[in-house]
Amino acid sequence: KRQGFEDNNLIEGFRISGLGQLIEAGVESDRLVVFGA
Repeated sequence: KRQGFEDNNLIEGFRISGLGQLIEAGVESDRLVVFGA
């Protein structure tokens, strides 16, 4: 829990985990789609 949010507050099977993992996904993938930026 962080700032009152659960890590499973998205659609089932998805979660918000951190900026580090977002950066890693961008580096390792061919494309990265971000909604709500």
